Amino acid sequence: MDRPAYINESEARAVAAQVALLALVTVVFRQPIVLAILAGDFALRLVAGPAVSPLARVARHAIVPAFALPPRPVPIAPKRFAQCLGLTLTAGATVGWLASGHALVAPIAAGVLAALASLEAAFGVCAGCALYNGAVRVGIIRAPTCEACDRASAPPCAPFHASEVQPAAEDRPDASTCLPRTSDAAQLETR
Repeated sequence: MDRPAYINESEARAVAAQVALLALVTVVFRQPIVLAILAGDFALRLVAGPAVSPLARVARHAIVPAFALPPRPVPIAPKRFAQCLGLTLTAGATVGWLASGHALVAPIAAGVLAALASLEAAFGVCAGCALYNGAVRVGIIRAPTCEACDRASAPPCAPFHASEVQPAAEDRPDASTCLPRTSDAAQLETR
């Protein structure tokens, strides 16, 4: 499957807000089945992309337009790594709940998920992305190659394409690839 190298940070944060809300529902109402639903959505986004994910579709077609959030391209690799961690957490908690019959593991996992998703939604702090970038820095994960310039790039977001206008420091994604060209912005994928 050919996927864009960049993701819209505004849409990713809108998805994170929904994940945080659903995780809180799990904790408050002791409904571990919600974690299974979240695991399914994480799996859909990882395997098939945002087009089939209910949370991504709501983010793209309802939340982002309602709040007029601007597109902010960031590299997708750290976000996909974070999705894998979310899937692992939610699927593991669901299996633990089903296997043991005890619903204790689900609220704990949901609480962790709610806290991490809230950080991303409110402040743009993606814990999974930070882990990914750290793993790239120490060499556990190989830095992806930027398709636009066909060279490996190192965090944070360097080297930039010389032909592009440099973004302000606060707009630079902390990631492992170069910034997208303007024509790539239309091909953003949501988390």
